[in-house]
Amino acid sequence: MFAGLRGLDTVIGRCSVPSGRSEVLWESEGTCGGLLPEVAVGGGVIACTTHSRREAPALGVLAPDGTVRPRLSFARPRTVVPGEPAERLAWTAPDGQEIQGLLVTPPGPGPYPLIVNIHGGPVWAWRDEWAPRQPLVSLLVGQGYAVLSPNMRGSLGRGQKFVTAGLHDMGGADADDLLAGVDALVAAGRVDARRVAVTGNSYGGFMSAWLIAHSDRFAAAVARSPVTDWVSQHHTSNIPGFDRMCLDGDPLDPASDYRTRSPLYRARHVRTPVLLMAGAHDLATPPQQAAMFHRALRDHGRDSTLVIYPEEGHGVRAHPSVVDQAARLLEFLDRHLGPAGET
Repeated sequence: MFAGLRGLDTVIGRCSVPSGRSEVLWESEGTCGGLLPEVAVGGGVIACTTHSRREAPALGVLAPDGTVRPRLSFARPRTVVPGEPAERLAWTAPDGQEIQGLLVTPPGPGPYPLIVNIHGGPVWAWRDEWAPRQPLVSLLVGQGYAVLSPNMRGSLGRGQKFVTAGLHDMGGADADDLLAGVDALVAAGRVDARRVAVTGNSYGGFMSAWLIAHSDRFAAAVARSPVTDWVSQHHTSNIPGFDRMCLDGDPLDPASDYRTRSPLYRARHVRTPVLLMAGAHDLATPPQQAAMFHRALRDHGRDSTLVIYPEEGHGVRAHPSVVDQAARLLEFLDRHLGPAGET
């Protein structure tokens, strides 16, 4: 049995090891499982927890007719179901590659201020999943912002070639994929070109810093748990094998990707106000990554704010930190994009 992604769809299927043939048993625009799609198999029963942005999680059993029959819903009488569905989008990158993503917009007509929400990994993918699993999106949409969650090159669900094209060109074609998505929404008249911001955690934090070091497209950036210098990242992180796998050259060679793909060395080119956030106990992307970029930006007279959460690691988890981060993010966006409800 397997569960996985096919573009923006989630599929459950089975594969014959001797023959190598596979068969899809269930597919949905929603998803199943947690961080990634997953199923449980035992005693001839295939079970999974299904959910989408507008459907609370429910434990179900895969029936012979290809449907998942709910056995236990986790919705309760007071469960709040978001009124804004996730819209599936596709656009064309500069090299002709189709890129997919999810767009959630607030009620009312556009053009909206837009937040580009970049996932980590980068071998991961946004899915149409139960809204409380991605509270940042609901928070922003509730304040009047549209949120684009793109699955750029390097994301899951499009095959190994699509994944490796992102891994071995970090900040290259995948950055173009993201900018093309913004351009497509602006051209369609759906978002306000003057009020676009970018945010992301981990690899999304790197990309947020990288984009503003190469483009003036964004009015604000919020980089959370970012990598800004691959040289020091390699020598201080607990995952040095990651950059060895994805970057070309030696970490101490100034002509290698470790230098040329690091936002830190382009601090003087940044014109976008940036909010940098990190956890003091982060071992994967140490807080010094945010602190160094902040210092470099301030040395060049740029608008940079640094927040270090003393008890957090890779991303914030504790409720007080989550609330604080949300409040700071909204204040920062309102200040640099203007309140989302205004035109």
